[in-house]
Amino acid sequence: MIFLFFAFPLYGAPYQVTVLYDEPERDSAMFVANLLGHFEYINITMNTLQKTTAKTLLEPDVIFYVSSIDSNSPSIEIQNVLSSREKTTCYVGTHRWLGTSTTPITTTHITYKDIRFRETLFRMYPLQLGDEWKVLSTLDDGEQLIPYVARKGNTWIFQGVATSGISYLIFADLLHDVLGIPHAHVKKAMVRLEDLNPSYSRESLKKLRQTIDYLASNSVPFAMAVYPVFVTPESKYAIRLVDNKPFLETLKYAVEHGGTIIMHGTSHQYKWISGEGSEFWDISVDRPIPNERKYFHERMQYGLWIFHQAGLQPNYFEAPHYNFPLSLQEELINYFNTIAGELMVNNKTYQTTQSFPYIIRKTVSGLSVLPEQVGYIASGTQLLSLKTIEEKVRIITSIVRDPFICFFYHPYLAGDEYLKELIPFIRNMGYSFVDTGTMGAKLLYTPKEVPDLWPVPPSDSQKMLWAWFPLIAGGITAFILLFVYVRLTRRRRKDLFK
Repeated sequence: MIFLFFAFPLYGAPYQVTVLYDEPERDSAMFVANLLGHFEYINITMNTLQKTTAKTLLEPDVIFYVSSIDSNSPSIEIQNVLSSREKTTCYVGTHRWLGTSTTPITTTHITYKDIRFRETLFRMYPLQLGDEWKVLSTLDDGEQLIPYVARKGNTWIFQGVATSGISYLIFADLLHDVLGIPHAHVKKAMVRLEDLNPSYSRESLKKLRQTIDYLASNSVPFAMAVYPVFVTPESKYAIRLVDNKPFLETLKYAVEHGGTIIMHGTSHQYKWISGEGSEFWDISVDRPIPNERKYFHERMQYGLWIFHQAGLQPNYFEAPHYNFPLSLQEELINYFNTIAGELMVNNKTYQTTQSFPYIIRKTVSGLSVLPEQVGYIASGTQLLSLKTIEEKVRIITSIVRDPFICFFYHPYLAGDEYLKELIPFIRNMGYSFVDTGTMGAKLLYTPKEVPDLWPVPPSDSQKMLWAWFPLIAGGITAFILLFVYVRLTRRRRKDLFK
């Protein structure tokens, strides 16, 4: 209560946080605003430099100003307000008006909490800082040392906009200190069984059941990303969840043993075979699907109707391959309040996505996020995948104070084989696996019967009829030929006796 009294301007009132940016830097500003959704008790506003007045910058409790070497500089009036603010101001990126160098430097390593990490080449335009600045993280190229994060009173500077890598994790962790909102040092984990679908047959079902039994016997709650319709371009029919009773029974068994259903799209495809293509973005040309909102609602309502018919209820959503534009994220709130995985930050390209090292309570689009950021076991490189996941877990654990890590796993690959190494490893790192079905994620839509989007396969009785069709047709043909033969024979006999 003492912390709340000092942290917020009015007791119980939320922080007012503004993310200020030059229009070309909108994507970078989205990365910042979405990360801020990790924190409760804050209201986030995004404003462009072009539409901001000096007066409006006096009000926010915290300002994050995102800029690059190509950004416009603020007016003198805005510069004076930002420089004289007594409340927290955080400069992210490159701000030429502060005296940033015009000569870039590329660094290879970054240090935080006395640990030096190798960082993917980080290009920056350094700002010279005086001795009055407290440096919390440094960058280096093996020779010169440059501050990455520095603080002086209520002013913070992050030199460069980090959207991935170690520098991004450091930024995410230090947001706790910039905002003055601490979180308990609790480590949570999630395992997600990926791409479960009605095409599962005997061997893949056997491995799925083996995986479920291993997780359940080790008290590991798990999520299952299921798409309820399987489509192939070669077949005019689709296989629905209700068409594969052994698979459906296995899913229900999984729910009874700690599994939570995620709606992983409806058919996990657009033009292609299910599982290989995205569903809500045309990746072949990297652009939205025509009439995307109408298409999206048709797919969502049909998929949820199939789940309902099968007696299953998904708790949240995961976009196939994470290709899901901001425009559809804003529509998803009609169905779910939570999304899994990574997020696209715009409506322009699927190649700009954001991952998260912790739970996001509310993104710019209004969704909660249960993230995934350490990868999966890839076919053909299983051992390398294992080591990569383990290394990512170690890095996140050493940087982020309240991480939520997730990996996804395809049971058809090898049953429970690789889980037997990963689950104990993650637990030994201090993580506890959580039941995501109890974390507030829920379905917000009541499924209703809708028209079929694909032709319905023949029923068993129809299949039986078609199976007997050649014999029936042959019999009818033989009867007709016999009838014609008899008639012709009688006519000939009559002609002989005339």
